[in-house]
Amino acid sequence: MSKSKKNLEALDEVHGVQKLVFDYLESLLSDPDAGIDTEAEIAAINAQMAADNDEIIDIAEEIPVVMAAPDNTLVEPEPEPEPEPEPELILEPDPPEHAGFSGATSREINCVLVKMHGLNLAIPFDHIEGAVHLNSVALTLDGTHDWCLGRVAGGMAAETNVIDTALWLIPERYKPELAKYNELIILRGRHWALACDELVKSVRIPADKVSWASSDNPRAWLWGTYMEERCAILDIPELMKQFDQSF
Repeated sequence: MSKSKKNLEALDEVHGVQKLVFDYLESLLSDPDAGIDTEAEIAAINAQMAADNDEIIDIAEEIPVVMAAPDNTLVEPEPEPEPEPEPELILEPDPPEHAGFSGATSREINCVLVKMHGLNLAIPFDHIEGAVHLNSVALTLDGTHDWCLGRVAGGMAAETNVIDTALWLIPERYKPELAKYNELIILRGRHWALACDELVKSVRIPADKVSWASSDNPRAWLWGTYMEERCAILDIPELMKQFDQSF
């Protein structure tokens, strides 16, 4: 008898025992009083099941494992996922460059914050020569230009023209009764000074927090705005150029 035939007969015997056990369990479920009553018969079934389990293990070890032969179907490789595009690097715009400040080399603007006619103005330190109280200087009135309050001589090397800042910057909103000038900001070169109501403090303004004015802005003196201090940053070189052209 061949080995495979012996294996098949052994499997049939195992199936017969399994059927016997299954019928026994079914009888117990349907009628607890039916089925096998003697302990000797139950022990005989258990012994036969144990012997059959050993034989099943031997059969399983002898049954060869047959691997399925690969077919000739070509399996296309899955396409590699396309790499996600790298996020675009958004560069902070550099501030407009002019004399005294280079956006390429500085990321802060050091300013003096002043109040004038209800406005907060930031004046870059790079363009300030000094500051004095208005009542501490002798002011010679200027009857030629309404936007010039007068000239300061005294101990200065040259006369300094004092600008009525509110009248020059916001003529449409100017009210003489609101002009409460107490301080003068002397601009670099000492030829011009801006009158203001109060010196508030010095402030460092991050360049990337400034809303820069566009080139077609009608207020050419406005360099930009800084919302944290709610102030306008003055373009001092542009202002002095306007003064020179109008004087």
